[in-house]
Amino acid sequence: MLHFFTKVSALLFATSVFLPAQQTVWFTPLPAALHPDGYFGSTDYLTLFSPTAPWQQAAAHVQVFKIYGVDDFSDTELTTLLTNLKQRNIALALEWPVLTSSTCGLGIEGFGGGLLGEVQRIQGLGGTLRYLAMLQPFQWGSLYQGAGACQWTVQQVAANALLQVNQAKSVFPNLLVGDIMAVPPFQASTSSWAAEYGSWFDTWRTLTGTPMAFFHVDVDWTTPNWEAAVAAIRPLVEQRGIPFGIVYNGFLTNESDAAWMAAAESHFVNYETTNGYAPPEQVNFQSWNPNPTHVLPETDPTAFTYLIDRYFRSRTALSLANDGTVLSGKLSSGTNAIAGANVQLTSQPLSGPGTVGTYTITGTVPTEATTALVGLRVNSECYSCNGAADLTVYSFQYGDTQTGATWGYSTGLSQWVSPGVATTTSGPAPYGLGVTVTAQPGQTVGLNSTRISVTPGVAFTLQVTARVAPVSIGSGYFTLIWFSADGNEPSRETILFEPQAQTLTTATTALDGTFSAGIAVDSGTDRVTAQYAGSGSLWPAMATVPATPTPGAPSIVSLTPSTPSGASTAFTAIFSDPAGWAAIANAEVLINTNASSAGGCNISYLPATGTFQLLDDSGTVWSSTVLANSQCTVSGTSALGTGNNLTLNFTVTLNPSFGLSGTQKAIFLQATDSQGAVLPWAPSGTWSMVPSGCSQAGAATVADVQSFISQALGASAAASDLNGDGVVNIVEVQLAIGDLLGCQAISGVAPAGSGTRAMEHRVSWTGRR
Repeated sequence: MLHFFTKVSALLFATSVFLPAQQTVWFTPLPAALHPDGYFGSTDYLTLFSPTAPWQQAAAHVQVFKIYGVDDFSDTELTTLLTNLKQRNIALALEWPVLTSSTCGLGIEGFGGGLLGEVQRIQGLGGTLRYLAMLQPFQWGSLYQGAGACQWTVQQVAANALLQVNQAKSVFPNLLVGDIMAVPPFQASTSSWAAEYGSWFDTWRTLTGTPMAFFHVDVDWTTPNWEAAVAAIRPLVEQRGIPFGIVYNGFLTNESDAAWMAAAESHFVNYETTNGYAPPEQVNFQSWNPNPTHVLPETDPTAFTYLIDRYFRSRTALSLANDGTVLSGKLSSGTNAIAGANVQLTSQPLSGPGTVGTYTITGTVPTEATTALVGLRVNSECYSCNGAADLTVYSFQYGDTQTGATWGYSTGLSQWVSPGVATTTSGPAPYGLGVTVTAQPGQTVGLNSTRISVTPGVAFTLQVTARVAPVSIGSGYFTLIWFSADGNEPSRETILFEPQAQTLTTATTALDGTFSAGIAVDSGTDRVTAQYAGSGSLWPAMATVPATPTPGAPSIVSLTPSTPSGASTAFTAIFSDPAGWAAIANAEVLINTNASSAGGCNISYLPATGTFQLLDDSGTVWSSTVLANSQCTVSGTSALGTGNNLTLNFTVTLNPSFGLSGTQKAIFLQATDSQGAVLPWAPSGTWSMVPSGCSQAGAATVADVQSFISQALGASAAASDLNGDGVVNIVEVQLAIGDLLGCQAISGVAPAGSGTRAMEHRVSWTGRR
């Protein structure tokens, strides 16, 4: 469940993040070995399995230790590993590519085989394999579309994976099987991938009889707005009762252990504190990168086990109030006040044009990088970035130890090879000329500079001088893009758009943990943020007032008509999202006998791409080019976003085999927003398959029906006590009109040539007749 903060009062906002009661901790370091990209990993990996190894505190938090395979270990080493984990009461897990194929998948991640030999060796050395983490089978077996892709259906992926899984279970019958996947699966992923994963979960449960034992996301931290991608999949996992987990790690491009550890810590702090999401039910501290090069001792800030101890520092809570003249609050950890701590207070405008400021990125140039460019992206090359934009950029300034460059607009757009915008604008002194970018939701803008040479492996700084209006939040980012000698992009640095923050002051907490600052801030025009940086034993904390809005779930405004009849109907469906219509990532309509996509008419609309889609007969594959399946055809599509509302117009024509006369279908609506909040399938209407002529004036009257009932009963309507015992015996009369060619006959005689009974009647009785 997403963690939504709660206001304590109208002007008070408190952060209180608590770990799940049964949080499971996984640890997956990488042993030093020869990998496809070279020899790297933690050189002291095997030292972990000494009874006196210096990670006692971290080990006490770990419930599951995961390995990548057994080939890197001798029998003696593997026996030591298995024995020590049992002594520590830590379960063993194996990550493995479970897919196999002789016709596709060659060289593609997720395809491997040979699992039986792995588990047999573990068993032969006295070990017990408790968990199997399938290596992204659905991602690589179905969603991947590159060279050699299988592009299997969800059923085919599950059936193929079970070939290996069942072999493993023949050795360890109690094996718990789950999935680990990249999020988003690919850089160009649309929001539909999350719904497809829902089908993957459901199919797995159908075929195995049990849900997955866990589902871990390997976040692509380089994807701008990655938080929205995690939020898109998390509700779908938790709604199905599957434990949700996140892999916390650094970047592949980190050039040192210190940088990798700092990046990994920033990722879990950003997710659980800065962005306010609840800690996941499972966490996995995992590396497949060159760093960290060592795991011990846990007291070393550059050792991998140290990261586990940092995660398990005491959680803190920070409150903030604004009465218009004084900012005040309290910092605590559990019931204990935290005294002598520094709390930084900043403010950002809630509306208006924003103020000019400097946005800064620092880091290390990737070893692969030889050149770089700077620029910005609006509503493009970003996961679920879609919104209005209003900003002015005055300059980008890059510098490393050997290279420097400044891109501005004093000479117009001559330094920009892909401006995406055409005009410059004069800014306030001393900023001079800048370029103003404005866009509406769905409008894309790209700005690319000329390239410069960079020095691999050295520290760099990029400063962007710009004005960003608050309306721009969620629409894009400033970027620094690296390029290798062969022209590929190993990574990019990003700063998401947000208005410039103004530093107000730094307050120090008193003995009771309280702080105050006599600063007047209008909460109607500015948002104030209080931030505590944390310490060696305490987690960071943050509070805002007014509270940073967390989008609520989308809602249904209306479906018109809600009770259609006939074979074809033009619909209008209106959805709403409190964060605005552009926050809706996916809106769906389903017509079927139940809330199942298989064998139904499932229509989807993706606002980010303006695309209508229809699911195939199996309920697994979307098509945006052919809006027809065995159940229905969709035509006349259009969409309009205004304010919070998204209005969809479309016509559905049911195929005769699906929309049989005399039957009825249910209509369900659902939606997901860009933050992952889900409106599950909601019954919203019924579609009766009765020819439209039946509802026309004069087609049937009450007198007609009463007359027919009299004929059916063989008695007058008043003669309800048929056996004279004083009891009304008729409690219900049902009349059905079906299979009529235009409903000409209401008298009980079918039209000539119809070959179909015009009317049926059913009478219910009490007592004896």
